[in-house]
Amino acid sequence: MVRFDMGPMIDCYAASDIRTAAWARAFLDRFLPKRRELASVYDVPYMAEQPSRIFHSADALMNYLESNPEQRHVMYWVSTGEGLVRQAIVAPTIDGAMILGLSCEVDGDTFIATLCHELKEFTGAQDCLADLELPPPASIDDFLELVRSVSDR
Repeated sequence: MVRFDMGPMIDCYAASDIRTAAWARAFLDRFLPKRRELASVYDVPYMAEQPSRIFHSADALMNYLESNPEQRHVMYWVSTGEGLVRQAIVAPTIDGAMILGLSCEVDGDTFIATLCHELKEFTGAQDCLADLELPPPASIDDFLELVRSVSDR
């Protein structure tokens, strides 16, 4: 069952230099094993008014993006299970990397810190970005700039 009565969400992101469909699936299987895709159509380029390609599954899109490292996209899955993690985000970046994210219900700093630690451990990243309902950055440089700006608050 998918819950749509979600309140404020915290998004936690970590960047990875691995950009494969298998890596994205491993992330999803680890952090959101019970899930469904939120979109049924994926346009390439991302958010294009006149897409050059259209994919009908995230798996097909991820396979395409693996071979096209200059393309970015954002894919979302919603939890169909229990727990505080409600969504997973896979966002291949324009610079050939991938940002992996989790959206969770606001439940205090301890859970967010634990989730960020687990994301960093899984990806091997040094930084985790956590903020209220924040879309994933388009590049690693944008990600690092957001990390700096959030930590300066």
